[in-house]
Amino acid sequence: MISGIDVLLDCIKYARCVYRNIRHMLEYLMLSQFTLASVALMFMIFLPQIAFSPIQIIMYSLFVFLPLSLVLSTEQVRGTELKSGFGEENVNINFQNLITLPLICGLLSGLITVFSARLLMLSGAPDTACRGLAFMTLSFTSVLMAYSVSSDSAFSWRMFKNKLLNIGAPAVLLLSSLFVCSEKMSRSLDMAKPDFKY
Repeated sequence: MISGIDVLLDCIKYARCVYRNIRHMLEYLMLSQFTLASVALMFMIFLPQIAFSPIQIIMYSLFVFLPLSLVLSTEQVRGTELKSGFGEENVNINFQNLITLPLICGLLSGLITVFSARLLMLSGAPDTACRGLAFMTLSFTSVLMAYSVSSDSAFSWRMFKNKLLNIGAPAVLLLSSLFVCSEKMSRSLDMAKPDFKY
């Protein structure tokens, strides 16, 4: 027979799980918006000829950002919800977690995305190939950031505890690679498979 204390503990555990999932989704939402803003701004300043078009941004939002944010918002109970440290600053909804850290990570992700396209461009690759590499890099950094958000402490062994994310992340990377490497898809999205033999 389940005692009242056990029911109360289960309620606290599931409430903390819901709180954590909401926080992770909000953090990832802010992170993705800062990333897209930094990518758009850096492309506009440094590489305007390969800036993402609206359809490419929509494809990223629908097939990379949305699945990852849904995975982060539906994580199951981990079993560590009743341990001490729940009210610490790094696991609360606050300015640092919703603005400062996503802003820094978004700028870093945008910088890596634009830098990868610039490197390929220096090798003489066409704009479509540079745009394809930028799309794949943006998808890859988005997956890394989703793992970082899920772990609550940058990159650590805890980042792989989200089983749904371990399934969703490879699927997202496979899908984004398909958009770029599939000839029909990439042509319709004005991208091309990056080739480093130029």
